[in-house]
Amino acid sequence: MGDYFVIKDAVPNASGPAEDTADLAEKREMVNQRLAERRQRELGEDGGGGDAQSEAQVRAENIISEVKAMREAVKAKMFSLLKEKDSLLPVAMTEELDNVATSLSAAEKHLAQHADMLPIYEVRALQSSFKKVSEEYQAMQSDLQPKKKFGFSGRKNKKAAVSKKEQQPAKPEQGARKSVDLLSFDGYAVSDRQSETIVVGSDAVDAKDVSLRRLRGCTVHVLGSPSTLHATQLDGCTIVCGPVATSVFVDECKETVFALACQQLRVHSTKQTSFFLHVTSRAIIEDCAEVKFGPYSVQYERLDDDYRKAGLDRESNNWKEIDDFNWLARDKASPNWSLLPEEEWRTFKI
Repeated sequence: MGDYFVIKDAVPNASGPAEDTADLAEKREMVNQRLAERRQRELGEDGGGGDAQSEAQVRAENIISEVKAMREAVKAKMFSLLKEKDSLLPVAMTEELDNVATSLSAAEKHLAQHADMLPIYEVRALQSSFKKVSEEYQAMQSDLQPKKKFGFSGRKNKKAAVSKKEQQPAKPEQGARKSVDLLSFDGYAVSDRQSETIVVGSDAVDAKDVSLRRLRGCTVHVLGSPSTLHATQLDGCTIVCGPVATSVFVDECKETVFALACQQLRVHSTKQTSFFLHVTSRAIIEDCAEVKFGPYSVQYERLDDDYRKAGLDRESNNWKEIDDFNWLARDKASPNWSLLPEEEWRTFKI
């Protein structure tokens, strides 16, 4: 496959102007479209290489799932930030908005980097969804950090004569509030907890997105069948989850234990973490170190029902099959991950 260009989307910094020109967006879409069309031609010219084409299709499906998971992780961060807005100081608010902008930029960059490997209709659909998330982010930024209006101060005696009406906090503009309300995260979120045990039942998580963010020393039991699970910035935690219908996305975690059953697992920037896993595809890691894998063994009362809800095949488990995007050598094992010896396998009884 030939070289391709990386078209990096410009996501506004939370402390700067939130603008992206129409010309840039149009050029970006044109180039990504050409890349996708070229990839389509390459797949068509593969001829008798049925295995190669099948492998390319699986790779494309993995990339699509990963991009979607990154997008949903951004939406989860935005949802969490809206819930916390009243408790954050201005400096902390700016930092959190910057973090969201950085995550959104990384997700859009990941799509742009792999656009030539995806069908053109998938690229267009994902670009459209990212455009909507970007608009929601900009509306949220405008609401949480409105720009200060410039003006000349009056005389001191006029300053002292401020009316009660002027002292009242200004109401947010109706249009901006409406835009923020369009942010859609129909799920269950837990964030900023320390040294707690949290048990979540099926009524709260079934067929919904679950977001776990910035937890330290916590134990979380998710007893149900979520649609997706996002775990971000966990430190020293234990996460035991029932069968997830689609993907689990793990980012920036360390010294944490996961017991997970899912269709797809994506792990980014994570170290010294163990996964007890049931996955029906191949798990993917990137920018990870010292991550270990063992088989999923969880016991709780309605586990069989949750497997049926999730639609997972209990007989199909690829917990040993790990793809490391930072390790391309086929003749040598990646140093970034390993299989747990059988004496270290665990069963989680809830």
